[in-house]
Amino acid sequence: MRRTSDIPTTVTCPFGLTETAVPLKLGPRTIGYLRLGQVLRRSPSRADTLKVEQTLKQLGAAFSAKFRQAWQRNLVLPPERYGAIVRLLTFFAEQLSARQSSARPRIDNGPRQYLRAGDFRETSRE
Repeated sequence: MRRTSDIPTTVTCPFGLTETAVPLKLGPRTIGYLRLGQVLRRSPSRADTLKVEQTLKQLGAAFSAKFRQAWQRNLVLPPERYGAIVRLLTFFAEQLSARQSSARPRIDNGPRQYLRAGDFRETSRE
């Protein structure tokens, strides 16, 4: 993906492989992306496979048995499931951004009060 916006961006290649980038923000700045992709949103048809085969042939590459197996093993996520995963990633990115923007350094002495030298005694196993 070359560029994305402030919202999740999805692209689909001519062969049907789909990829989505969900921006991860720190304040107004985009600091990274949560990515999902290289999946098909429907099972490849015979026409899809022929299209891949013809394109490879035009590029001087063979659609070998090994390549065919790899193509047939592509993960297929139906559109509704793919959309649900994108929504989940979007929610997660928003929560990370909100948590990071509201995080302030704090001193937490709570655990220290329990970690005094005299509080730990060996117990014997008899």
